[in-house]
Amino acid sequence: MVEYIADYLENIRERRVFPDVKPGYMRDLMPDEAPEQPEPWQNIFNDIERVVMPGVSCVCRGEGIEVREGRER
Repeated sequence: MVEYIADYLENIRERRVFPDVKPGYMRDLMPDEAPEQPEPWQNIFNDIERVVMPGVSCVCRGEGIEVREGRER
């Protein structure tokens, strides 16, 4: 997870500042039920990038970076 965060911050300029998704976009990307068996960490990280990150906005203030849930404005 630390490596993922470090990579995210290192490549943050390549990401969108505000999400280009509509409210509820995750609904079609997520299964209806949780898996019966545990999944490998790599699958979970892939889901974070594929499902969660498109809805995240990054607001930079000064030297710090604040990551918050994307919201339609």
